[in-house]
Amino acid sequence: FLIDMCVGEQLWTATTTFVDMVNALLSFVEEIEIHIVPGNHGRTNLKRGSEPVQNSFEYHLARQIDLVFRNTKRVKVHIPNSWFHMAHIRGHKYMLDHGDRNYSWMSIPYYGIQRKAQATVIEMKFDYEVIGHFHFDLIVPISKEIRVIVGSCWPENEDHGLKNYGKLSKPVQWIFGLNDKRPMTWIYPLDISQPIAGLR
Repeated sequence: FLIDMCVGEQLWTATTTFVDMVNALLSFVEEIEIHIVPGNHGRTNLKRGSEPVQNSFEYHLARQIDLVFRNTKRVKVHIPNSWFHMAHIRGHKYMLDHGDRNYSWMSIPYYGIQRKAQATVIEMKFDYEVIGHFHFDLIVPISKEIRVIVGSCWPENEDHGLKNYGKLSKPVQWIFGLNDKRPMTWIYPLDISQPIAGLR
C-alpha cells in the first residue's frame, strides 16, 4: 500500500489548491458556493462509520477553506455535520456524499452505487447524486431521469486505484450546467491533469 503524500501534506496541498482555484474562478464568476462532504479520509481505524465526521480529513479541509474565505462575501462554504448533504440549486436537489458507503462487488463499484442510490432516492428525493471515493470517473444511470455522477481523484496514476480496481487514475472532475427547468443541461469531463487556460 502506497500513500503518495502523508496526511499533513495532503491537507495543506488540498487547501492551497482549493484556495487558488476559488480565487481564479472569482475573476469571472459572481458568486461561489462550496459544499464539502466528510468522507473516510483520515479515519484512525478500518471500521466504517466508527468515528464522528469531524475526525474526517475533508471536514478539516472544509474548515480551513471556510476560514480563508470567511470575510469574502462572494464565497459561501457549506460544511455538514453528516456524511451526506442535500444541495438545493435553482429548485433542484443534489445528493452529495463521499461514496465510501457504496460497496463494491468483485472490485466493481457500479452495482453498489446503483443499488444504494435506488434505495436512497425513495427515502430522500433528489435529482442527481454526486460522489467520489472510487478514484475514477463514472456516470451511473439510476432511472430514466436520475444519474449518479462519480468524480475521480486529483492525483494521476496513484496506487489506490490500481490496487483496488486494476486501473490507474486519471484526474477527471465533472463540470455541468443547469437551468430552472432542468437539473442538468450539459456535462463535461474536465481533465485536471492539464493546465486550464485562464486559470493561472
